[in-house]
Amino acid sequence: MGSCIFSQSKKSMGVGGGVTVWFFLPSLIVMFGAENMVNTGMGVEELDIFNKLTLIGLFDIDALATVGKNNVDYGTVWKIVALVIIAVIRYIIGAVRFTKKDLPI
Repeated sequence: MGSCIFSQSKKSMGVGGGVTVWFFLPSLIVMFGAENMVNTGMGVEELDIFNKLTLIGLFDIDALATVGKNNVDYGTVWKIVALVIIAVIRYIIGAVRFTKKDLPI
């Protein structure tokens, strides 16, 4: 979507890189709010709030690991649906913006 919005590559890569860093840094901070880290005394429970600030927080690895087993956790279905909806909206925004873009020749 960033490449479709911006004409200059430095701006599109800046947005793409900025979004990636924005999603990656809170996920690192969340590791110190994980239950295992808190139980060992190295983490802080309040840092778990960073998990709700990014799209990476919608990937529930523990729930996805139950697929194909007898006790499937269906609580992650809404998270996957949310990711699909966000992806479709961003794809549509990028496509509409690209069709209206004045490309230099």
